[in-house]
Amino acid sequence: MGAGKDFITSFGYAIAEDEQDFRRILAGELGDAEAREVMRALDSRADQKRGASAIDHRSFYRMKNANLRRSLAISIGYEGDLLVRTCDWIAAHPESFGETILDQGCDVGLLSLFMAKTFPGKQITAIDVCPESIRLAEELRIQLGIENARFLDVNQWKRAVKTAVKDVAREDRTAGGNRAAGTAHAPKKTPGTYDTVFTSRTLQENLESRRLSGLACSPFVTKAEEKRRLFLPYVRKLCGRTARGGNLIAIERVISRYPLSMQAGALAHMRGQVSTLKGAGYAVHPCRQNPDGAEIVQKRRR
Repeated sequence: MGAGKDFITSFGYAIAEDEQDFRRILAGELGDAEAREVMRALDSRADQKRGASAIDHRSFYRMKNANLRRSLAISIGYEGDLLVRTCDWIAAHPESFGETILDQGCDVGLLSLFMAKTFPGKQITAIDVCPESIRLAEELRIQLGIENARFLDVNQWKRAVKTAVKDVAREDRTAGGNRAAGTAHAPKKTPGTYDTVFTSRTLQENLESRRLSGLACSPFVTKAEEKRRLFLPYVRKLCGRTARGGNLIAIERVISRYPLSMQAGALAHMRGQVSTLKGAGYAVHPCRQNPDGAEIVQKRRR
């Protein structure tokens, strides 16, 4: 096994081969009643993606992360293949990761913890909008004995950044006096920015679903342009968190077994992302497309 599979399977949960296998795994791990509850939530989420209503991601993640057993059974069973491939890519590309790493949208922290374990000399900050995710991620961090990662919900992170900004301003005032005395230190990195910003499947979750519902029959270029426009607010946020000269690494999935019309929509989705990132000041470097088309991993350098 590779490093990714070793890590993901070390938690003791099976990776599903298909939907039927996933249902079987859930029933075995959680019991029939809880497995049915999870599948209803997943089916509802899929219906929202196909419909015109906005997708309620926060409610889904609150349900998913009600406890660690449920969270890992869903994460590893449902997306274990992508987690393994992403971990393998991380391990194979250490040059893409700077000294400070932000995991944007870390969920229960599996990828954050793999990065921390793989790069013990680097500092990982992992954030998520769901406090339940952060609570479970911190539980896992303690279980694994990892010291170079910290988990914060978005509000905690914003407060920490605000405090750091005040500290830097105070240091700058002190440095002003030191410059006059010839003892000033080199300027520090802007608080809230990181050498590497890492995000896995968060770009697609930050689109406004209801505003995409009328695009099904639109030309490819129209879809891509509309998605580029809708990506802009989130990409600007990621851009603001990437230190100058740093990397943004984004993981997204394109499923080749879907009908051709859905594949075209997914490709328009990716084209919209790439176009938006270029417009935000990134040079885009595709890193690898899996031979079966199941995933695309891309690295963007600012």
